[in-house]
Amino acid sequence: MPDPLILLAQCFAVSALAGWMLTGLWDNLAHPRINADLVDEVLTLARLKTDYPDAYARLKHREVRSPAFRRTVFGLAIALESAAVLGLACGSVLLFLAMLGIVPATLARSAALIGTVLFSSVWAGFVIAGNYFCYWCGHEGAQNTHFQLLLCGLGTMILLILP
Repeated sequence: MPDPLILLAQCFAVSALAGWMLTGLWDNLAHPRINADLVDEVLTLARLKTDYPDAYARLKHREVRSPAFRRTVFGLAIALESAAVLGLACGSVLLFLAMLGIVPATLARSAALIGTVLFSSVWAGFVIAGNYFCYWCGHEGAQNTHFQLLLCGLGTMILLILP
């Protein structure tokens, strides 16, 4: 029989990630221009162009000029966020049911791990793509937030592999 306190901690951690991701998803659906404009800024190297013109001159070949492609990137991010919310919510519910002995803990942890991998994939994608587009030049706060959320996801993955 799995330790109910470990299942409680796992349920809490996964639920916290679900809450964070749901809030972000909601904002992206209700107020898409806020983050879409930031995505455009990063993909067009806008701050690099104005604040670091020498670096921009060397990296301007990375600029994404197609508005359709930038919208597609933003749409893919929303789709991955949606999948993560669903995975995390299912994992949270199953972990709660496992605490009650209704479902096997291995099933609950596996479902939660899938959701957590999706969560971490969102932030890893932003960190990796952001690095390619030099978002550390003018978007340091976003880079720091994405990195910290990636670490939260990785930490939750480690917690989920506990027996």
